[in-house]
Amino acid sequence: TDVAVEAAGVVLVQNNLLDVIVAIDLSQTTYKRIKLNFLWAFLYNSLGIPVAAGVFYPLNHFVLPPWAAGGAMAMSSVCVVMSSLLLNWYTKPRFVTETMEEMCGVRRSAIPLDDSCGWGLRLEDREGSPRDEQTAASEPGTAV
Repeated sequence: TDVAVEAAGVVLVQNNLLDVIVAIDLSQTTYKRIKLNFLWAFLYNSLGIPVAAGVFYPLNHFVLPPWAAGGAMAMSSVCVVMSSLLLNWYTKPRFVTETMEEMCGVRRSAIPLDDSCGWGLRLEDREGSPRDEQTAASEPGTAV
């Protein structure tokens, strides 16, 4: 129901409990990326702000121009965003992929068609299905 969907932390849209494992792994990967981005921004700003403020001017007589300081701060944000975009390359844990291959009887390289077998594969696309026999019988020179 709508109340259950609103109250839930994670909603499964397919009949596959392995998606819970994938959701937990994705959340852990995202949390690690958040911590990495925070560390990166902290270190970058810990070094960049004193340089931009001229703290080291008495030592080396170097002053960072305001346009360069603004550019450095913009680059800090760009680096954090680029780091976050690496989450687009997230892949399911290997044991989940292998389990899905065993359950559905297909390789991961199979083309997804709809949502009946967890990966969007029709049940008749599984190995040894009647559809395979029909396809083989319709091809010339093959025996079933």
